Amino acid sequence: MDRIFLSGYVIWFFIFSLIGWIFETVYCSIKDGFYQNRGFLYGPVCPIYGLGALLAIVIADVANYHGYYDRFAAWQIFVIGYVFSAVLEYSAHCLLEKKFHATWWDYSEMPLNLHGRICVPASTLFGLSYMFIFKYVYPLVLGMRNGLMPQVQEALAMLFVVILAIDTTLTVTTLKSFEQEMVSMDEVVNTNMIALSKLLKEKRSGDDQEVSEGVEKTRAQMAADMAKRIVANMSSFRVSALNRIKKYSYPKFLNIRIETLRREIMARNPFIKRKKSQSLKKTDEDKE
Repeated sequence: MDRIFLSGYVIWFFIFSLIGWIFETVYCSIKDGFYQNRGFLYGPVCPIYGLGALLAIVIADVANYHGYYDRFAAWQIFVIGYVFSAVLEYSAHCLLEKKFHATWWDYSEMPLNLHGRICVPASTLFGLSYMFIFKYVYPLVLGMRNGLMPQVQEALAMLFVVILAIDTTLTVTTLKSFEQEMVSMDEVVNTNMIALSKLLKEKRSGDDQEVSEGVEKTRAQMAADMAKRIVANMSSFRVSALNRIKKYSYPKFLNIRIETLRREIMARNPFIKRKKSQSLKKTDEDKE
C-alpha cells in the first residue's frame, strides 16, 4: 500500500508540473507577444507547481485518513494554500538565486510583492488552486489509486523519476558551465585591458582620463565580440535554458558581461525575431 501511495504521488507531481508549465508558457507567451518556453528545466515541467499541488494532495490524504476531509471549510483550504505556496515560492526563489545566481521569475512590477519573490495576486491564485484541488482533483486521485494496477503506477513513477533526473542533470550542468564561461570571459577581457591600459599610458603620458575612456570602450566592445562567439557556439538547448532566466545576480563586475551575453541569447530566439520583423513591417506600412 505504501508503494502505491508513493508511486501515485510521483505521478501526480509530474502531472501538475506539466499543467504548471502549460499555464506559465501560455500566460507569458500571451503577455509578451511571442512564444516562451517557461520553467527551470529543459522539459515541459515546472516542478514548483508539482510540489505545491502534491502538498495539497498529501494534506487531503492525511485529513481523509483521520476523518477530517469533509470538515475543511473553503476559507481554511484557501488560507492553507496561500501560506504554503508563498513559503514554497519564496524559498525556491532564494535557493535558485543562491545556487545559480539567477532568477526565473520576478514579481517586482506586481502589487504587494516581497522582494520580487512572491506577491499577493500570485499567492491568491495558488490559494484558489488549492480549493479546486481539494474539491475536484482529490477524488480523481482516489479513483486513480483504485483504477490503475500497482505495477502500472510503479512503472510510470519510475519512468518519470528517470526523466526528471536526466533533465535536472542537463540543466544544472548547463548553468554551471555558463557561469564558468562568464568568469573565464571576464578574466580574458580584464587581462587584455590591463595590457592595453599600460600600452596607452606609455604612449599618452599624462592623459589618464582619455586613456581610461578608451580602455572602457574597448573593454565593452571586446566583451560584446566574445559574447557573440560564445552564443554562436551554443546549442539550441542551452540557448533555450538560458533564455528562461529573468535576471542575474552575479557580482557587479561580472553582471555587465552577463547582460551583454543575455542580449545575444535573446537575439537567438526566433520568436522574438519574428515579432520584431512584424513590428518593423507594421511601422513601414504606417509610414506609407
